[in-house]
Amino acid sequence: MGVLRQLCATAPGDDPEVARVVEEGITAMREAGASLIDVGIPRLSDLLHQTFMYLRQSRRDINHSLTRSGAPFTDIADIVATGQLRPADVLLRAVAKSHRDPHHDGAYGRGLELRTRLQHQIAGLFAQHKLSALCYPSVRIPAPSRTDIDDGAFDTNAPHSRPMPTNTLLAAQAAFPAVTIPTGSTSDGLPVGMELLGLPHRDRHLIALAADLERITPARTSPTLTAGLGSTA
Repeated sequence: MGVLRQLCATAPGDDPEVARVVEEGITAMREAGASLIDVGIPRLSDLLHQTFMYLRQSRRDINHSLTRSGAPFTDIADIVATGQLRPADVLLRAVAKSHRDPHHDGAYGRGLELRTRLQHQIAGLFAQHKLSALCYPSVRIPAPSRTDIDDGAFDTNAPHSRPMPTNTLLAAQAAFPAVTIPTGSTSDGLPVGMELLGLPHRDRHLIALAADLERITPARTSPTLTAGLGSTA
C-alpha cells in the first residue's frame, strides 16, 4: 500500500494526536506483514483546490432532484431565500449563489480537465508501485462537537474559522472508490479513521483489503450512549 504522506502531514489547527493514532495503525499493519511505502502526488494541494466541483455542480444537481421529486421548490436558491436555514448551513447558501448551469462557469471546463490529470496521477502511482490501495487519515482532527459546528468553527466566511480538514476530498474529486476503517482512538476516546483509496471498478478488492486491515488495527470501542438516546418514546 502507498502511504500518501501529503495527507498525513499535520498543518496548523490539525490534531497531532490523530496523526499519532494513524502512525500507530500504519506500524501495526507493517508488523502484521503489510508492505507500505511512502508516496506523493505532485502539486496535490493545488489539484484538490482546482478540482473542487461542489459549488459548481450542486445547484444544477439539487435543482434536478427537486424537479423530479415534485417538491414545491425547483431551485435551491428559492429555498435559501425563505430564510429558514440554520446558521450552520453555509454550504447551501454558497450553492444558491452558483450558476444554475455549471457550463456557464468559466472555470468548470478547466476543473474537469484537471480532474482527469488527478486521476492519471493517482493511477500512475498504482502502476508504478504495484499498489493495492493508498492510505491516509480520513480527517485530521477528531469529530468536532455540535457546539463547534453551530458556532461556525468551519464556516470559512466567519472570522477565526477554517475549512474542515478532511482528506476524503481526494477520492470524491477523483471519482475513485474509497472506504474508511477504524484505526484507533484519541486519549479522549474519540475514534480515528484511516481512508483506503482504490482503483475504479475494483471495489470488491478494496472492501476485502479493508476487512483484513480492520482485523489488524485496535478493536473499535463502542461509545457509551447518553440516557434516553436509544429510547423509542
